[in-house]
Amino acid sequence: MSKHAVRSRSWIVPMRPRSRDEVHRAATPFELFFDLVFVVAVAQAAVGVGLAVAVDQATHHAEIGSSEAGAAVTIPVAIYLICL
Repeated sequence: MSKHAVRSRSWIVPMRPRSRDEVHRAATPFELFFDLVFVVAVAQAAVGVGLAVAVDQATHHAEIGSSEAGAAVTIPVAIYLICL
């Protein structure tokens, strides 16, 4: 890496963990928002995959049984609803 590239990134400060000894340590709104976005993204992806498996099963293109296809839909949907 050239000296110019290193110098141009000198303003970037890496994130540091907060102290565990902090009085009344609570999550910041940004941390809560990040957690929410992550949970929703994973849940949406899981539901999408489950529904894709269900469609493959309904159109007889799936290589898994009915009980596995049912679990592939039911489990992600249940987790999604719990996370709401």
